[in-house]
Amino acid sequence: MDTRPTEFSRVVSRLTRSDALGLLRINLGGLAICVAVSIVFSSAMFWHQGSALLARGVVSGVLLSVLIGAPHLGYLSYHLVKLSIANRDLERAANEDSLTGLLNRGSFSASVEMRLEAMRDCPITRGAFLVIDADNFKQINDRWGHAVGDKALATMAAEMKRSIQRCDLVARLGGEEFGLFLEGASRSRSLLIAEQVRAHICALELRSEEGERVPLSVSIGGVHFCEVQSFATLYRIADAKLYEAKANGRNRVEFEEMHPEVRFVAAA
Repeated sequence: MDTRPTEFSRVVSRLTRSDALGLLRINLGGLAICVAVSIVFSSAMFWHQGSALLARGVVSGVLLSVLIGAPHLGYLSYHLVKLSIANRDLERAANEDSLTGLLNRGSFSASVEMRLEAMRDCPITRGAFLVIDADNFKQINDRWGHAVGDKALATMAAEMKRSIQRCDLVARLGGEEFGLFLEGASRSRSLLIAEQVRAHICALELRSEEGERVPLSVSIGGVHFCEVQSFATLYRIADAKLYEAKANGRNRVEFEEMHPEVRFVAAA
């Protein structure tokens, strides 16, 4: 017996609550219109034939409209859901990294820029930007193969997602490089998260197909800001600190604090 899921079961399994509510509205609204039209039409046709015949005409019209309308509305709803799922898949493919499920670089930079722009209207502006790079990743690929390398990236990405809050952003910037944007984070919280990510990844137990432990570690460069900056500026500073972390032995965090500019107002 073929136990593979059918197309219908795959579509149903991916229904969201929003999809279900939309389908309910479409089907109930469509049936209500069909019933209303049938009642009006039957009344117009049989109103002069007596109450008994009028009642039979209205009931027959309602039943017929439901019997004909329900399958057609169901068919239409099914294809609308398929279209909605396809659109979500396309949006996800455009915004997410396929290996890790994180935001890709383009989506991440656009999201960070939007949040930075929104910060301009906030009375308190602060946050942090981290660039995270896997240490000795080429050696992992060369020794254990790209399949293990891909698994290492996915495992590290999952650990990063666990280490941040829902309001934070995490992305794969390319290759073995990742980015974190911590909106509203204090300097102490930013350092804590960076150290947690580094320590947790270092403690991960990843094994090759032969059972060998694959050592994982990351170097992290970060910048904490108290004034709105551009994505390019934050990335440049965090990337420079990442190179410091690499030069200072890897598996470490290097951080910079951007102090707000002091502005002097001349006396009148």
